[in-house]
Amino acid sequence: MRLNQAKDKKRALEDADKDKKISELYDMVEKWNGVADTLPKVVERLQALKVLHEQALQFSQAMTHLDVTQQRISTSLHSQETLLKELQNSFTSNMAAIQSNCKSIDERVKKFKK
Repeated sequence: MRLNQAKDKKRALEDADKDKKISELYDMVEKWNGVADTLPKVVERLQALKVLHEQALQFSQAMTHLDVTQQRISTSLHSQETLLKELQNSFTSNMAAIQSNCKSIDERVKKFKK
């Protein structure tokens, strides 16, 4: 009889523990039911955002490429400007030398004619 009482008590404790676990699982399922309803919308939104983020990445890469290209062009223009100034200075000095040579030739021709 005592053994039966112990078994009954043990079963009662086990049943109470099972009921508690079942109740906890039910509460957890109820909690996640609301989340499960919104989950497809969240996944859909994330997929849409993925496309948007990929486009933003492509745009960012294009802007970086344009920035690098602009810097190269700016450097090239600065270099070309420097070369143009040097060329202008060279033309100026060459023109002066040509004028001086022409003047010298004119004077020689005049001397030769006399």
